[in-house]
Amino acid sequence: MQDATTAGGRGPDGGTSLPTARSRRYRAPMRRPILVVAAALVLAGCGGGTAAPTSTSSLPPAPAASSTGPAGSPTAQPAGGAGCESLTRDDVARFALMAQLFPQIRDEGTLTPVRDGTLGAYSPEDYAAILAKLQFLRGLEAPVGSPDESLDYYARVNDALAALLASGSPSTADFTAYQAVVGDVAASLTKQLGVNSALEEACPDLA
Repeated sequence: MQDATTAGGRGPDGGTSLPTARSRRYRAPMRRPILVVAAALVLAGCGGGTAAPTSTSSLPPAPAASSTGPAGSPTAQPAGGAGCESLTRDDVARFALMAQLFPQIRDEGTLTPVRDGTLGAYSPEDYAAILAKLQFLRGLEAPVGSPDESLDYYARVNDALAALLASGSPSTADFTAYQAVVGDVAASLTKQLGVNSALEEACPDLA
């Protein structure tokens, strides 16, 4: 059995200190999203880089928009979600799945399973609707990352993927333009932590 000193650590006076309610709350719940991201980072490390384009991309410029997206874009949704009650476990699972898949899309072979639904149902409009539901997380102090930055990032990436899908037969330059929006694979995969950790704080029943 673990003694009190090991469990709680030493206080400033050399005595035993107990973990705070906040630290007890997040130590266990945060393991799952962090482990998922860590596993994805390992898998991502096995992939190769994207060759530099030799032609001009046919995709429109990626929008530099907020997470509600510019008017007319797939992510043009009302800002400010209704809160935890507006979300379902399926919404959370779909958000997490695409957060993992966005940086893995590098060529036609990795785009096809997303287009045909092999890896789960996805459409830019549906993902934008989930992002709209998550807007209530803005401004919250997340244990890890920033929900505001994460929501803005996923709105931009969702728009970029929408453009890639709409192009029909994307060229190498198109995929490179998409990857320019997504950014580094490892950094992309960690972006979800801003939403995940804020969601665990605000809606523990959904985490």
